[in-house]
Amino acid sequence: MKKLMIIIWIISSLQTYTVKGFVKDELGNSLAGVKILTLDEKFDYTDFDGSFTIKTEDSIGILKTSYFNFKKQEIRYEVVEGIVNVNIVLKKIK
Repeated sequence: MKKLMIIIWIISSLQTYTVKGFVKDELGNSLAGVKILTLDEKFDYTDFDGSFTIKTEDSIGILKTSYFNFKKQEIRYEVVEGIVNVNIVLKKIK
């Protein structure tokens, strides 16, 4: 019984979640090269159409953005059924 509990714990601790989304500016233009970072230090850069995908062990967390000449943001996410889609709008620094 103890071995079964350990196996269940190992399997549950190895679960990963997918956080996907798009990053655009206030005018709706896709932004390529935006760094998206999770609190567990997983990250991705947006591609040419502003999309990103991050695998993380956290089902609830915060995404941080970093992009030249745009305000940094923190966006809360919560994964449901293994995946979450997050759309981010970055604002220019004035």
